[in-house]
Amino acid sequence: VDDRLEYDFTWTLGDHPFGPFSQSETLNELFVSNIRRNAVLSRVHKGIKIIRDAVSLIDKFAEKYLHGVLDSTDDISSWLDAAYHGKAPESNPLLYTETVGRLHDEIMELGDQLQEINLLLRQFKSSEAFSKSQSFIFAATIIREYAKQELDAAEIRLQCCQIHHTPPSQVLYYASLSLGLSIVALFAPLFGLLVYSFHR
Repeated sequence: VDDRLEYDFTWTLGDHPFGPFSQSETLNELFVSNIRRNAVLSRVHKGIKIIRDAVSLIDKFAEKYLHGVLDSTDDISSWLDAAYHGKAPESNPLLYTETVGRLHDEIMELGDQLQEINLLLRQFKSSEAFSKSQSFIFAATIIREYAKQELDAAEIRLQCCQIHHTPPSQVLYYASLSLGLSIVALFAPLFGLLVYSFHR
């Protein structure tokens, strides 16, 4: 799932269709099953990369237009995760729209598809897993394109505006504090004089 290099070592283990020691021009059943399994895994890996691209696009948009204004976060999870599965998602005043809801639902649906593919591979149903992996990569591509289009449209809408954010001012607090201190400074000597004159 990460971005490291991947190697297919099945050829080094003698798992190949032709060669100097092969007397057959056909592929054996074990090798065909191995090819299908590798094809499923490579499609799943490619689909996950596509989804990660879509989520990183959403995170960049959220970082540019939402985090700096509404909240600063040190969390390493994605914006969609924080918005829907965070500690207090309902208290976040983030821009929940139909678009964000749809993206979240479709990404969760892809997670369910991955679980189905995993189950089919464990049950050695390579053909069914292969067809599911094809639909998985197709759905992942559609979601990425949809996210791109929606984010581009949102950015165009936001070009007319500038986002300004200033932290809440402490002027009122300091003004009331200085007013209180000046009242005490003015009336304390008078109060002291009044008390002194009554006791005399």
